[in-house]
Amino acid sequence: MARRSFIQYSMVVAGAVLGVLATFVFTSTVSADDPAKSRRLLYVAVPGIRDYLQYGGHGVLVFDIDNGHKFVRRIQSAGMNEKGKPINVKGICVSVSLQRLYVSTIESLIAFDLTNDLIVWEKKYDGGCDRMAVSPDGKTIYMPSFEKDHWHVLDAVSGNVITRVEPQPGAHNTNYGATQTDCEHRSTRGAGLDHV
Repeated sequence: MARRSFIQYSMVVAGAVLGVLATFVFTSTVSADDPAKSRRLLYVAVPGIRDYLQYGGHGVLVFDIDNGHKFVRRIQSAGMNEKGKPINVKGICVSVSLQRLYVSTIESLIAFDLTNDLIVWEKKYDGGCDRMAVSPDGKTIYMPSFEKDHWHVLDAVSGNVITRVEPQPGAHNTNYGATQTDCEHRSTRGAGLDHV
């Protein structure tokens, strides 16, 4: 997908709704065959900040933005602890080029195929997971550990670790700029920001 199309049809927003509901992503989907059939969908991964199931249950909720945010469907998710209880969501992002949605919990990263809503893989990483970011070309994920001292750079197709980055302690949030070389790591401790 061309950069212009990526910017025009994909806008990734990560955050929490009311502090307890969910982390969400806003994306405009485009039909390669017929742009008139495209629609804008809101993907909401739940449970959010905590593991409170009463605020949406467990999974990825999909809403049609242009139809009054009408509920479209629920996508089954993974991300369970050893007792079978859902783990709260930390982050969500999308690769438009791969048509994949990524959801992180404090323990794992889950990849969904947006063409069929199936889970492609779920992987655990040393130090846990936090709020990640996908590169503009959709091929690389920067995954912070859960407030440890490092980030993992991941292959977005397989989830395999490419390398480990240790710019400062307290890995937390990650933002990827519009260029392939501008990735911002935000720390919970230390000096604040580090650009890689």
